[in-house]
Amino acid sequence: MIFSTFPDRHGVAVYKQTATAVELAEMIRSTVRAKKEQLPLVKLALFGGKRTEKRCLRHDANVIGILGVEGDYDGGEVSFQDAVEIARGAELQAILYTSPSYTTDRPRWRILCPTSWELPPGERDRLMARLAGLYNGIFAAESWTLSQAYFVGRTNGGSAPLVEIVDGAPIDQQDWLDDEAVGRPAYKATNGGGEFDEQTLIEAIISGENYHRSSLSLLGHWASTGIGMLEAKDRLVRAFECVMPPDRDARWHDRYGEIDELIEYVYGKEADKRDERIEFTIGGNVRGPRAPGPEEGVGETETKEPAPQQPVEEWPEPLGLAAYYGLAGEVVMAIEPHTESDSAAILFQFLVAAGNALGRRAYYFVEDTRHHANLFVVLVGKTAKARKGTSWGRVSRLFEGTDWAIHCITRGLSTGEGLIHRVRDQVIERKRDKNVAHDVVVDPGVDDKRLLAFGEEFARMLRVMQRQDNTLSQILREAWDGTRLEVATKRSPERATGAHVSVITHVTREDLYQEMDMTSTANGFGNRFLYCCTRRSKLLPLGGKPDQRILAELIRRLFAAIDRCPSGEIPFELAAEELWRKYYEELTADRLGMYGAITARAEAQVVRLALIYALLDNVQFIGLAHLEAAMEVWRYADESARAVFGDRIGDRVADTILTALRRAGPDGMTRTEIYELLGRHCRAERIEVALQKLASRNLAHCAKMASKTRPVEIWSV
Repeated sequence: MIFSTFPDRHGVAVYKQTATAVELAEMIRSTVRAKKEQLPLVKLALFGGKRTEKRCLRHDANVIGILGVEGDYDGGEVSFQDAVEIARGAELQAILYTSPSYTTDRPRWRILCPTSWELPPGERDRLMARLAGLYNGIFAAESWTLSQAYFVGRTNGGSAPLVEIVDGAPIDQQDWLDDEAVGRPAYKATNGGGEFDEQTLIEAIISGENYHRSSLSLLGHWASTGIGMLEAKDRLVRAFECVMPPDRDARWHDRYGEIDELIEYVYGKEADKRDERIEFTIGGNVRGPRAPGPEEGVGETETKEPAPQQPVEEWPEPLGLAAYYGLAGEVVMAIEPHTESDSAAILFQFLVAAGNALGRRAYYFVEDTRHHANLFVVLVGKTAKARKGTSWGRVSRLFEGTDWAIHCITRGLSTGEGLIHRVRDQVIERKRDKNVAHDVVVDPGVDDKRLLAFGEEFARMLRVMQRQDNTLSQILREAWDGTRLEVATKRSPERATGAHVSVITHVTREDLYQEMDMTSTANGFGNRFLYCCTRRSKLLPLGGKPDQRILAELIRRLFAAIDRCPSGEIPFELAAEELWRKYYEELTADRLGMYGAITARAEAQVVRLALIYALLDNVQFIGLAHLEAAMEVWRYADESARAVFGDRIGDRVADTILTALRRAGPDGMTRTEIYELLGRHCRAERIEVALQKLASRNLAHCAKMASKTRPVEIWSV
């Protein structure tokens, strides 16, 4: 099956997915989010790049092809099992699942019916009429909306949805259903005279007949007739609160909790227009009369570069099904429902840990370079709220009590010499005893050269590396490459050959944006890490406990794969090689700014990820599924890097100015305003260099406006 997913109801990102019906059904069963609006949405269609004013991609004009039809039933009378039997009786290929508000007393469910191939958007109404006819016209009117997508999964504390797969023929091959076809139902929102009937819609809410469509219709009518947003909210809340408490089921609570979002959606355009007229406060100064800046003859004080402004938060599209291939995916699926940790954090750290435990016997060969299964990962999320440490606790428990866990995990990184010491070679010195020379082992060294360095503070590591003569950056780069580790000084004679070093570290977005500069990226340190945005996935006040029998079996399989890990080169199989050729140009394409520098080792990261997936399968080749899994993990890491660094260029002054110019919008900023933004302590020459960097990258441009004295420069994006 081919389908599209949206990470949430806002639709600012869309991701094309390919999966079997079984894989899609498993995604529907296992997806859990804290709130309903955080659940992903599925749509049997393909979308282009056209965006609405709110940057939404999920709208009718952006549908470029259909891959099936979806029916939404919220009538509460036809049971889920009856719906399944109807599809089976018609031998209709379909996936049916219960919606988040489903109860046995008030059944609500959805049906996904794929087509045999991609069809034009204009074909959807005809196929939807077939499905509606088969089910006697019971589907909600939204089912006919071309771009309507549907939530999958469940909210925290809710029951897992019922999911059934029905084998049969695709709906576009079921021509006999044309005789049963039923058109789109009309929803009565007017009285007999054709006028808007507000009372009918309010009664539909009070009776529980319909919440969502009635609310939207009422809000749209009130907004168009000039009723204020707060008054509209008060009216709608009163209607919902007229529902008797015994009738306030999960569906009522879901819709009641969405009132603010519905109001924002309906009244949003007017709010956007109003917001455009609001003048922003930048750098602690409100736009208005200002004291003169450097171009007006003000003296300069000592330069002190400002901290860069934090970028507007974006978030990667959730990991697709491909990333959860094989043993790694099964581990995540066993742990995720029982933890507040992000599934991406669990997967990334498991891959790092497993890759280190597998050692360096196997490798992927590129020209004269061997890429082993060691990875460096940075988890990026809010302090205490992203559950970064919790996710590592879940992963480390899988290895608890093993020699690797006892001897090969270290916490904290401060110097290159300290890292070398943990994996140092044996030291033998030549000594003479009574004029007889013989070798003496003065340091037995370390036999097991595997090392997972777990550093909870990446920002601290970055600050440490800025100290003069600190060798940590150099040694970590060499460790990722797998070359001999050595610091060429008399005071540090230790060296390490054949070390297999992996790193897991955590950081907040703010600290990463503050501490990572172009020096750390230009020297190749930053791009040896995979970046993983992580946040709390759900609320579990009493914690969670995975099924220990399932975990025990997964642990057995994990260590069987480690014990039987093959040696030597692990090449691509033919199908994977063809796919790799297709992806290679994209992975090696030039990218600008810090984002480009931080993702410059894309192809090397992908082959290492694919190698780990293959070794966990205990095979001596990288297959198509292994490469697809690796590409999906890299896609998430790439989008995480983009979300953190965006268009940042690594110059703190330039990045601060760019953020301020984006906030200022089309009005732009004068040099005086830019000077005040930087706190009046940044040299004019330094500002000029920063502005020219932005201009050379087409990130900002300058226009001159006439004034009574001399032209004024206006900088804008």
